[in-house]
Amino acid sequence: EAEQRQAAAEKAAEAQAAAKTKAETERKAQLMELSDARRKAHADQLAKKTEAAEAQAEALRIDLEERQAAAAAAMEAALEAKKKAEKERKAQVLELSDIRRKVQTEILRKASEAAETQAEALRTDLEGRQAAAAA
Repeated sequence: EAEQRQAAAEKAAEAQAAAKTKAETERKAQLMELSDARRKAHADQLAKKTEAAEAQAEALRIDLEERQAAAAAAMEAALEAKKKAEKERKAQVLELSDIRRKVQTEILRKASEAAETQAEALRTDLEGRQAAAAA
């Protein structure tokens, strides 16, 4: 009977050890599953953050391109305005030069007319004196 008890106790101890080993194996498997789940969740979170960062970078790139295009258009418009202003300034300079030439021509014409009138008056006066001297 003592041997039976001893054998039963050994069997019970073996069963308890086997149960403990099985429980430990299951606990380790659960820990590995939990660790894998955490790793996967972390990887998913990083992937989402990466996706969001890439989307933001793309939006910033598009915004930058739009701003660069707007700046280029503004610079082009400023250049065109500068060219137009320079062209208008040159046209005004030419117009002013033309007006000066016309004024000088008119002054010379009037001076020439005045000189001719004065010469005619002097000729008439001289002819009158010569006629008076001859008489």
